[in-house]
Amino acid sequence: MINEIDKKSHEYITMRIAELINSIKESEKEILEIQHACSHPKESMKIKDMNKSGISDIRKTCGICKYVLGYPSNEEMNSWMNS
Repeated sequence: MINEIDKKSHEYITMRIAELINSIKESEKEILEIQHACSHPKESMKIKDMNKSGISDIRKTCGICKYVLGYPSNEEMNSWMNS
């Protein structure tokens, strides 16, 4: 009896995780479609955490759709840091 409950619980967990992963993939695809349709009229600088060890990087992003546009130039970095 206990093994049946555990098995059903594991099956539910497996099914639910698969559903959530699929939902995330669909959402990421929709985000990319929206970002590619955006004209990126408003640039901003963002500090982006690269990994759990605390390493960060500064990127230019669209202030509307949050799409990463690239790295700022030295002039853009100086202007951003002095503002």
